[in-house]
Amino acid sequence: MKQEILKMLEVRESSRAEKVSLKYRKGSFTVVKPRGLQVDTEKIVEENLDWLKEKLPEARSYREKIPDRVFQEGEIFHVLGEEKEVVIERRRSNEVGENIFLAEHLVERTCLKDQLEKSLRSFAREKFEEKASKNFEKIDGSFEKIFVRDQDTRWGSCSSKDNLNFNWRLVFGPEKVLEYVVVHELVHLEVRNHSESFWTRVSEVFPEYEACSEWLESNSARLVFDD
Repeated sequence: MKQEILKMLEVRESSRAEKVSLKYRKGSFTVVKPRGLQVDTEKIVEENLDWLKEKLPEARSYREKIPDRVFQEGEIFHVLGEEKEVVIERRRSNEVGENIFLAEHLVERTCLKDQLEKSLRSFAREKFEEKASKNFEKIDGSFEKIFVRDQDTRWGSCSSKDNLNFNWRLVFGPEKVLEYVVVHELVHLEVRNHSESFWTRVSEVFPEYEACSEWLESNSARLVFDD
């Protein structure tokens, strides 16, 4: 059991950390330590073994839901609720359409996985911009830019400078879920917290938000690109 936990354990440095802490989120355990400090992970596991044992079944359950990806031609990916095959062919650029079309010369230059991620990131940006444009007129506020990121624990955010940030891996879920996250962050242009008034505005703009939020909470493991 200890070895299983150690395989799930990550060590992360933080300039803000004043002491070593152990956290669990989404199928993994993270040791957060002050920058430059050396830690003994086996000792940390031993000292927190009872708590880790309690969290282990949840971690196992989460990891079982992570797609087993092989990153090869012919592989099927679920993109916004549709099955799309990875196709490599002679073409000028990558494109996500009926399938995921990757340009042969670009795959040879880097690798299939790299080009697949770039292609899906670009597709995700198009969808974020499309959903923002669709719902923006319902919002009393304005945003500056849209950024597409790859974050472990956040699906979206609205910065103090009114920039909207979205996680590209949302393309692996239903289109309605992606739209919900866009609306969620658009509403933050009006209400900067998660108060009752915030959720009231979200429901006014996007009545299906509760079902989408629940789907995201229950199925986030399906959105993992590379374990």
